[in-house]
Amino acid sequence: MPDKVGFVGLGTMGGPMCLNLVMKGFETTVYDVVDGAADPHLEAGARQGQGLGDVARNSDVVFTMLPNSPDVEKVILGEDGILANGREGMLLIDTSTIFPGTSIEVAKALSERGIGFVDAAVGRTPMHAAEGKLMFMVGGSETDVARARPILEAMGDTIHHCGSVGAGVQTKLINNFLTMAQSALTSEALALAQKVGLDPEQTIGIMSDTMASNALMKFYFRAKVLGGDFDPGFAIRLARKDLDLALQSGEHYDVAMTTGAAALSAFDAAIDAGNGDRDFSYLLVEACEAAGVETPRMDPLKE
Repeated sequence: MPDKVGFVGLGTMGGPMCLNLVMKGFETTVYDVVDGAADPHLEAGARQGQGLGDVARNSDVVFTMLPNSPDVEKVILGEDGILANGREGMLLIDTSTIFPGTSIEVAKALSERGIGFVDAAVGRTPMHAAEGKLMFMVGGSETDVARARPILEAMGDTIHHCGSVGAGVQTKLINNFLTMAQSALTSEALALAQKVGLDPEQTIGIMSDTMASNALMKFYFRAKVLGGDFDPGFAIRLARKDLDLALQSGEHYDVAMTTGAAALSAFDAAIDAGNGDRDFSYLLVEACEAAGVETPRMDPLKE
C-alpha cells in the first residue's frame, strides 16, 4: 500500500510541489498557516490537515517546506509538532533550505522515536516545481532515500543522493554561495564596463569566450535584468538568506569565505534600498546606480 503523505508549507515552491503529489494520485494531507494556501490542493482532492498533529497522525511520510531553520525546528520539534505526534516507522522529508546542523539535530531527535529523516534541498525554479521538473539534492541513509525516491520523482526529474543527513542542504548552500557571489562580482564587472564606455554586447561576448565566462552573464542576466525583468525568479532577500547560511557553515567548519562575506554586503545594500523582493540579478542595477551609469539593456532573445 502506498505511503500516505503529509505536506506542511504551501508557499511559492511548496505549493506547486504538493499539487503535483495530489494530481499524481498520492493520498495527501496538507497544512499551511496562511489562509487559502491549501485551496488548490483541496480542490484537487487533498485532505485539509487540522494542525501539525493531525498531519502527523494521518501520514506515513511528512514533507516540510519552510522559510528557515527556526521554522523547521518549531514545526518538527515544537509542542504539538510532528515529533510529538509521530510514530515509529514514519519518514520526514525536509525540503527547506536551512543550516545543515539543524538538519542533523532534527534527524537525531526523530531517530530516538524511530522516525526516519531525509533532507531534500530543492534546485531550480517555481516554474520547474509546477512542471514537476525539480532537482533534489538529498541527504540521508540509503534506506530512507530509497523510500523517499518515488515520491520525490513525482515532483522532480533529477535526484542526487549527496551523502548522509545534512549533505543535501549543504550541497545546495555551496551551490547558492557560488551563484550569489558570482552574481555580485558579475554585476560589478558589468557596471565597470558601462562606466568606462565599453559596448555591453561586445564585452559580454568576449567574456563569454574566456575563463571569465559564467552562466549568469551568458544566460540569466540577459533573460532577467538586462532585459528589464526584475520579477523574482529568486528574490534578493532569499538569496541573501542562503548566502548567509553558507557563510555560517564556513564559520562552523573553520573555512575562510572572505569573498562571500564581501558579496553579502551587496545583498544587504539592495535590501536596505528596498529591493529585497526583486530578482537577485537586480544587483546589476544597484552596481550601476552606485557607479552613476545607466544599467545596460539587451534583447533577452538575442544569441
